[in-house]
Amino acid sequence: MRSLRFVLAGWMVTLLGAVLLVIGILAYRTSGELLIERQQAARELEQIRMDERLKEQRERLDRELLDQAQTLARLMQFQLDWGKFRHRELHILGLFSIASVDKAFVMFPGWLAPQGRSPLAMEFFRRTVPEIRFNDTELQQHLDDIAEYFQVDTTWGSVFRSASLGEVGMELNQQTFSPDQILHHEFDTIDLRSGIPVRRVRLKAPAGRMVPLFGMMRRPLGNGGEGRGMRGESIPDFGQPRSEGGGPPRFDMGLRTLVYIQCASPISRLDPVLASIRAEHDQRIEQLESASQRNLANLAWQLTGLGGATFALAIAGTMLVVSRVLNPLKRLSDAVSQVTERDFELRVSEQELPEELHPVFRRLQETLHMLERAFLREKQATADISHELRTPLASMITTLELALRRSRSVDEYRSFLEDCRSSASHMRAIVERLLTLARLDAGSDPVRPRLTNVSDLAEACAQLVRPVAMTHGVTLEVTADQVCWLMTDPDKLRESLCNLLHNAVQYNHSGGEIHLRVRPSQEHVVIEVSDTGIGIPADQLELIFERFHRVDPSRHGDGSNAGLGLAIVKAYVTLMGGAIAVESEPGSGTTFRLHLPQGQGSRASARTS
Repeated sequence: MRSLRFVLAGWMVTLLGAVLLVIGILAYRTSGELLIERQQAARELEQIRMDERLKEQRERLDRELLDQAQTLARLMQFQLDWGKFRHRELHILGLFSIASVDKAFVMFPGWLAPQGRSPLAMEFFRRTVPEIRFNDTELQQHLDDIAEYFQVDTTWGSVFRSASLGEVGMELNQQTFSPDQILHHEFDTIDLRSGIPVRRVRLKAPAGRMVPLFGMMRRPLGNGGEGRGMRGESIPDFGQPRSEGGGPPRFDMGLRTLVYIQCASPISRLDPVLASIRAEHDQRIEQLESASQRNLANLAWQLTGLGGATFALAIAGTMLVVSRVLNPLKRLSDAVSQVTERDFELRVSEQELPEELHPVFRRLQETLHMLERAFLREKQATADISHELRTPLASMITTLELALRRSRSVDEYRSFLEDCRSSASHMRAIVERLLTLARLDAGSDPVRPRLTNVSDLAEACAQLVRPVAMTHGVTLEVTADQVCWLMTDPDKLRESLCNLLHNAVQYNHSGGEIHLRVRPSQEHVVIEVSDTGIGIPADQLELIFERFHRVDPSRHGDGSNAGLGLAIVKAYVTLMGGAIAVESEPGSGTTFRLHLPQGQGSRASARTS
């Protein structure tokens, strides 16, 4: 029959067209990814636009606050409260201050006249007497609703607050402003003491209207809004209105003063505008997502159609390939289904199958042969166990019946009970071994490693078995050249060694010998149990570790051997990470060799010992 590999290759060429169709689907997928990337870029652009609009609105509020602060600086007025000082005291102070002026002898009559002014006197009045005032009509005309809260501070301590601030104003640290700059402003966001968050501008600027010094020292401004200062310098008019009734205009001092103006507006004022901008942004994003979903839906329908057609074609082709190529497997399956517990023969020949199935066929045959042997051993084991249990039970029942036939003495009853106990102990030993194997199969018998002196453990096992060996006329010797430490489960190792020693005694000749040797290797501790017994035939060496197998069923001495000991030994050694090997020559004896791995802790302990 042709190779299955070539048959499948021929049919795969036929399905190449379907594979090309799948490649087309991958192209559609790439298109979908590009569409998603473009939509993501559009969303990012809309986000940038919204952020710019929000920033523009905030900057607009800042500009309006700054305009309001500058308007307050221009509309600000100062008024002298003459009631604070008496006329005599003012003149006395003026006499002292006039001394600081150049050519004081000329200015002194002017002070008395009263037409003279000194810088010291002017500074004194500027820092102690003036108070801030605003014209309500001018505020209504020039001040918008933007600056809902405002406060004016001066360097001499006078403060003017808007009615909305009440008695508690806004804090101001004048040290934060540079002393070299006359005009300076800063923006920040704060919470008023009432808990309202506001946007604030702090402005340092010269007052728009100068400080009037004395009512009797007024000098009218000339046409064009300019006047002359005390030293003849020109001072500009900052838009001061004329007095009511068409009288002469108000007059300014020749000295400019600096003020600190704070204007604040609630941040909530921007909420409607910002909410509108965000709503427009959300609407655009929703439109973009709707368009994206429609495009993706169309792409999905296209992919679904192409994928469905490709899938249908692939199913049809696969079914055809399977029906044509896997017929040999179907025949092999039919042959396996005819195997029963009484007939393990495959009803198909190796030549009828492709060469790729030949290893499977041979392995399957080997497995069936092993199953057949296992079934036979199970049947034999069932018979052996039944016999092993039936014999002590029959002996116990016979003993009890004999004891119950008539009344007997205490010693006779004791003898009968000892016989019953011996039979029960025999049955318990068989049941315990069966339970041990069951726990090993279920994985419920874990290893409990401890640092163990293997040399001492071997000597202890020999002491337990030596009385039995002496009754059979067998000599038992232990050889341990040096102390060997091992990280292992001492209970499982003790049971394994006792099993091997009991077998060596049971299958030995009278006058025979048993040698138990313990020696360290590079990475292992080697334990050997050798005897001079009957040996094991070569064809039985692979079977002795199987359950219920006995090399010589007629030699089971005390009747406790059911073919389970070596199976338990191998399971324990494997569980401890070791390996067991056997060498035997019929008529000369047998050697069992255990290789148990050493751990780091065991080697260190051995060196310290």
